[in-house]
Amino acid sequence: MSATGTAAANANDIDKRLATLRSDLETLQRDLRLLANDAAGAASAQAKDALKKAEAVAERAYALAEDAASQASKSAFEAAEDVE
Repeated sequence: MSATGTAAANANDIDKRLATLRSDLETLQRDLRLLANDAAGAASAQAKDALKKAEAVAERAYALAEDAASQASKSAFEAAEDVE
């Protein structure tokens, strides 16, 4: 496989992994909301705060993963261009 083909395959793999991560995070957020709704009668202010913090952590993790994937993709394309 050529360097350009490898870079494109790596970018594709990164895109697939990001899509999977996004789906997993959306599922986690949905499940956390459902859990909060199910336990609404018993939920304390601390539990609600923990939920908000967990969502913030999940969103930050996704943002960091997206940045890392973008950098990896950029590096792969630059490396492929250098090989050519």
